[in-house]
Amino acid sequence: MKIAVIDQKVNKGGLSRVIKKLLPELSKNKKIQITYFGNMEGIKRENLFKIFGENNIKVKILNSLYFNNEKKKNFFFKTINFIQNKFLKKKNYLPFWLSGNLKKELNVKLKKFDVVYFPWPFLIEYPHIDKPIVATFHDFNFKYYFSGVPTYSKSDTKKINNQMLDWMKYSKIIVSNNFTKKELIKFYPFNETKVNVIPLSHYSVQKNSNKRKFDLISKKYNLPEKYLYCGTNTCAHKNLNPLFVALDILKKEKINLKLVLTGGGTDFINGKVCEYGVELNENENDVLGLGYIDDEELEEIIKNAEILISPEMYTSDNGPATDAWINGIPAIIANIPSNLEHIETQEVHAEIFDYRNPREIANKIKLILNNKEKYMAFAKKSTEAMSKISWKNVAEKYNSVFEKAFNEKK
Repeated sequence: MKIAVIDQKVNKGGLSRVIKKLLPELSKNKKIQITYFGNMEGIKRENLFKIFGENNIKVKILNSLYFNNEKKKNFFFKTINFIQNKFLKKKNYLPFWLSGNLKKELNVKLKKFDVVYFPWPFLIEYPHIDKPIVATFHDFNFKYYFSGVPTYSKSDTKKINNQMLDWMKYSKIIVSNNFTKKELIKFYPFNETKVNVIPLSHYSVQKNSNKRKFDLISKKYNLPEKYLYCGTNTCAHKNLNPLFVALDILKKEKINLKLVLTGGGTDFINGKVCEYGVELNENENDVLGLGYIDDEELEEIIKNAEILISPEMYTSDNGPATDAWINGIPAIIANIPSNLEHIETQEVHAEIFDYRNPREIANKIKLILNNKEKYMAFAKKSTEAMSKISWKNVAEKYNSVFEKAFNEKK
């Protein structure tokens, strides 16, 4: 079976970590041939030529996205995008890199495949091609406004809502837990029988830290000797403010803790915690934001954390929590449905808190610090439980959906 994977976004963070686990495991099946399509910027950033090449996965560039990436969002490239959308996409004789016609490019390049898989089917039109299409819907945060700058612009939110009708109607649907399934059915009724729930495995690699490598990383980023860790980004639903305020509460109680952040946009967040959040200050850091870093550095920073915290108010997979569980690190996570589902179904441990309550976060941190031996024992049991959920098993379940889609299309 020939599978095309269309990853037009090549997201930073969790989703890229997922496909770097899932696709190599799928490719071990000798009956499957995978070709991955993405944008050049994201492929280079995530080192996918090397990672997928080592796993017999072909990597192809989506040429129509040449002028549509983060590094080219200046006035010139915005103008090119406007011209493409207004005029050039209608010119079928133009090369894809100039026309920007992704729909046409997919129609041409997907003809030889048996199944087409979209790991992130947002901000892209459903390709009406004579191929079975499978898509994973990770969450529905475009249906909510949380706070601050919205996750999507008004025009992008409208676009997603319009496009989603066809995705729900025609694609085979995968979600990673029952919470996300309930969300999907809430917004798109009558799809219950179409939804395949396939929980994901841990994002982080289960192995000990490399002390020599970590020492180099620690010097590079000037990491504190002991630190709390949070993998995140600057979207509003990541809910970072209560965490900052919790650290300020502890600081006023003479408990001085450093927080290390990684993820898109976090390199902006450096300074002293205060009652409002973080007082930006490059010279005095309670919070050290490293931005988006490569996987090898990320792994070492996670493995050497004292406590992992996830204050996110809306999530499905909560990959950062799986990083704690597989690495034997005490975890503190928000009391939200998807997190409770992790704890109940995967038999892992975490201290939970009301994500709106900084005092409760502070108390949970103190609880673990004052009972370190007890919580390290909990963390060890979580590692044992999390290690039973393998990517091999996840890949087998994904493959069963692909096979079903292929056989129904025959």
